[in-house]
Amino acid sequence: MSMFDQIEVENVFIYVADSLRYDYLPQSIAEMGTTAKAVAASLLSPSSFASLVSGLHPHNHGIYNFSTRLNSWTFFKLSEYNTSFYGTDPVIPQTLGAPPEIPFEEIKPPFIYMERDLITHLPYNRKVKTYTIREYLRSRVDSIDELKADYIESTKTVTENFNKRLEQLHKRDLLKNTLVIFLSDHGELL
Repeated sequence: MSMFDQIEVENVFIYVADSLRYDYLPQSIAEMGTTAKAVAASLLSPSSFASLVSGLHPHNHGIYNFSTRLNSWTFFKLSEYNTSFYGTDPVIPQTLGAPPEIPFEEIKPPFIYMERDLITHLPYNRKVKTYTIREYLRSRVDSIDELKADYIESTKTVTENFNKRLEQLHKRDLLKNTLVIFLSDHGELL
């Protein structure tokens, strides 16, 4: 009998910290469970997310840009689960075939819920000021240390955001029977 025989999982919560590098993974998150370094399916979010939800490599699902739509099977099509994708950027849901968007607080078990947190994706440190990516990089062009400090600050924010979701699962008495997966779609080039 393996340890998995003793676990009853009803729900799956997948939290994607976009562009989070393995070497910047917050220690508090790494210590929550099994941690593994992996290779991203792509350095581009549409291809990576298509692989995450379909289990296919990019050459099999054919998503190589922001305008292509995924036509293959995804876990969003499992009829026995309530499924949802949440992200502040509408482009990825369109790429994934417009999966349902049910607020985290309202999704009913059994569920598969995927959330994309963009805080570790350029531009970093969004609490301070809203920039386009170009404006942000121009404002940091003379200071790689400032750029890295902003990235590190964004990893702290992603930890706070993730912990809030875990607390919500706990308050709804769902944490004990929910498989929680924290991952990134790809790393960031610093």
